[in-house]
Amino acid sequence: MAWVNHQVGSDAVAWASQVGWDMAMTIMEELPQFGGTDEAFTVLRMGTESTTLTALVLLFGRDDVVDVASPDALRGVDDWVRRGIGVDVILRGVRLGHAGMSAAFFAACETWIPAPQRTEAMREISSQLFRFIDAFSALMSQRYLTEHDRWVTSTAAARHDMVHELLASDHHVDLAAAVKVLAYDLTRWHVAVIAWEVGEDVHHRASGLQRAASDLLRGMGCTATLLVPVGGGLLWAWGSLRASPCADDHADPPAHQPLTTRGGDSPSPRGLRIAMGTPQRGASGFRRSHLQARAAHDLMRLRPTRADWLVRYDEVDVASLLIQDLERARDFVRAELGSLAGTGVQLVDLRRTLLVYLDEQNSPNAAARQLHVARNTVSYRVNRAEEFLGRPVSVRRRHLHVALWLAELMGAVVLHEPATKDGEEHP
Repeated sequence: MAWVNHQVGSDAVAWASQVGWDMAMTIMEELPQFGGTDEAFTVLRMGTESTTLTALVLLFGRDDVVDVASPDALRGVDDWVRRGIGVDVILRGVRLGHAGMSAAFFAACETWIPAPQRTEAMREISSQLFRFIDAFSALMSQRYLTEHDRWVTSTAAARHDMVHELLASDHHVDLAAAVKVLAYDLTRWHVAVIAWEVGEDVHHRASGLQRAASDLLRGMGCTATLLVPVGGGLLWAWGSLRASPCADDHADPPAHQPLTTRGGDSPSPRGLRIAMGTPQRGASGFRRSHLQARAAHDLMRLRPTRADWLVRYDEVDVASLLIQDLERARDFVRAELGSLAGTGVQLVDLRRTLLVYLDEQNSPNAAARQLHVARNTVSYRVNRAEEFLGRPVSVRRRHLHVALWLAELMGAVVLHEPATKDGEEHP
């Protein structure tokens, strides 16, 4: 970025970056095939920003110092090939980007170029952008075809396709052939995980994702692993166990992993996120455990700001069922909690205290020990919570308990936004 600043100035770079962002948003809206995850958008956005910056430098007449297509502009191609996005869709995205870029440059002309020179400037910009996009499209197509040919003949492609066949519930798969292709025994017990990392530098993290997933699975006793990158900074993985696991066994990350503690609110320094299914047996268990991990993954992505780096399906299975219809789940929580369903910090404390109080069978002493506060504090907070509820906690106790638990887990996803003034100022 420094050399671009030197060529055109920091203000122009900031302008081009915003244009690239807008282009990525337009492409994603028109062609949702490019989406699916935040990481997929990041890869696309990095490409459109890089392309706009390249075009900007070329328009300044510095074609001697820049390639038509930078590595960032082409980085998404490998991912798109693996996701089955056709070259026709990619080239349509290029055309959408060209249209957005041209409109932005013309708008800039209207602002910065005096009227007498404006028509000629726009004509020159249009001509140069057309030549640029023509050359860019040719390079994009070449990169796509090269990667596509390599991918379809690779072992990774065969494994990728076989996994998808195994995950299709209505598709019969020759298990002997599947074991041969995957080099993975499907007759054992399986634990499925879905791993991804949050942040911008996704193109450097594929090997880190695979290492983290493999270490986690082996740390819980798996003797073999199957790792399948599926694009967009996303990894599907399975670990196999020789025998039936104990029902109360939980995996802790290996000591050498840079992950602080298991699950909970422990932060991951690298932004790692893992959703895990429960151990299941055989080829059908291979699929069931993955579907569980996917359900946990979907739930985690509804709350991307949570610090949890690892969520097991058996910890959120009920919540996963409850949010199948998210709108109805939200209505349920808001109806049960009433004014207590705000997002203010003080309301969070009231809800958490009331949840622990109900967990502890209405025992202020037990709740106080869990929360590390005085017994009187618990009693005060319960009374204040009842004021917000407008009823005693004994009324619809089971419904209230579920609503509090779901609010604790999902946060603002199911609560009122924004919090009420009373909820902020009067706990």
